[in-house]
Order: sequence, then structure tokens, then C-alpha cells
Amino acid sequence: MGGEVAVALAESNPERINHIILIDSPPTADTTFTIMTNLYLMPVVGETLSRFKSDKAIRRGLAQGFAPNFLIPETFVTDLRQLTYRAFRTAHDESIAYRTAQAPYQRLAAIKPSPRLLVIFGSLDAIVSPEHAKLFERVPGAKVEMIEAVGHSPMVEAPIETVKLIEDFLK
Repeated sequence: MGGEVAVALAESNPERINHIILIDSPPTADTTFTIMTNLYLMPVVGETLSRFKSDKAIRRGLAQGFAPNFLIPETFVTDLRQLTYRAFRTAHDESIAYRTAQAPYQRLAAIKPSPRLLVIFGSLDAIVSPEHAKLFERVPGAKVEMIEAVGHSPMVEAPIETVKLIEDFLK
């Protein structure tokens, strides 16, 4: 959800922002979740499920954020275990509300002057359709890059390629 924070900061203080880098950040409110994640997001049901989360269940839930068969880092499991259900739901609900009120790509296109924008997507992202990355091309001067064979977390799955794209963009 850091992309939404970056977009909101650019909207509120455009004179302070020269460059924005978004990694698998949804350009609209559209996202796709597994059945288990959708259950977890349901009031009462999700809160009940959250009380029984084993490391195996957490890994299963996190798997959608990575390419198939990617080994989920233990730190992700540890971090998620510390997250309260209420914090998880609040962040998710506010994220959807922000993107529904106005699509992030439209928000960015409205900023004058437009900050330089790099958008990085994984070609196997199962949460945000890689096809949606093209919406960011509607932002003046935006550069959209696709990293092949990675999911929703290119910075974890392909850190060298991700850093190279960022370094080239900032030159």
C-alpha cells in the first residue's frame, strides 16, 4: 500500500516530489484474491479465522503475493503474525476506499507538473493484473516496466533486476 501513500503525498505536496516509483501498485480499485483471502476479509469470519493462523496457513495466504513455488521468506511470516486483524482490515478497507474514490493513475495524471514515474510490475502478479499496469501509461512521461517470471513482489523475488530498473530511472 506504499504506492498509495506515495500518490497521496504527491497530490498534497507536488512541489516536493520529483520522482515516484511504484512496484505492483494497483492503478484502480481492482484486485484479485484467493478464496481464503476473501474469507479472511469478511467481517466475523475473518476475525475468527485470524485466531487460528498457523505458520502453514500464513504461508498459504502469502503465496498469492509471489510467483508460484517461490519460497516465502520467514520474515514475512513473522511480520504477519504480529499484525492484528483490525490493522489488516483497516488498511485493506482504506486502501480500497482511496482507490475507489479516484484511481491512482488518474490522480497521478492530474498532478501538474507531473513527477517522473516508474512503474514496475511482475508478469505473474496474481493480485494486480499485469495488464492493468498499462493504465499507468496514461500518466504523462510514465515508464512502465515488466519483470518476467515474478509475482506481486519483484523487490523480493528479483531484487537485482528491480534495483537495476530503479537505478536506470534515477540516472
